[in-house]
Amino acid sequence: MVAVQIADIDLTTLDPHDFLGGHIDVPVPGSEFDAHSIDLTGWILPRRSRPVLVKVTYNAIELVSSNVDVVRPDVAAFHRLSPGAQKCGYHMRVNLLGVGPDFELIVHVTLEDGQDKLLGRITGRQQRLCPTFGPQRNPLMVTSQPGSCACWHSIPILSYMAFTLMK
Repeated sequence: MVAVQIADIDLTTLDPHDFLGGHIDVPVPGSEFDAHSIDLTGWILPRRSRPVLVKVTYNAIELVSSNVDVVRPDVAAFHRLSPGAQKCGYHMRVNLLGVGPDFELIVHVTLEDGQDKLLGRITGRQQRLCPTFGPQRNPLMVTSQPGSCACWHSIPILSYMAFTLMK
């Protein structure tokens, strides 16, 4: 059963004055996942300040963050003269429990100088979780203690409990 489908990845927000490049490698549009989580892998290479952290938010709530420290020889080969190109990758698992059925995840990068920049947006949809488990018994809570003035209320409750336990 497919639990999550990725509809679109938007990287058009990368400002060429601030970044040499960046990409979300995984997921790709059309990706399907069997669990209510997705892997997020990519790279980011700013022009001036070193990237420190990549964060994923949903409705302004941070879901997960990861250090930017994954070795990316493919990016380093293309950007040979750029310092930091060797370790500009990130990888994380994003838990989507608690996220709505149609979602938009915002991916941010935090730079060494403290700036927070938008990296991209991931839109998709997920199936609602429908539990197949149903309780066999309904719990009962007794709120008065024996010996209190409400003892006469306890007699029907205690007989119900005894009947239920004998079933």
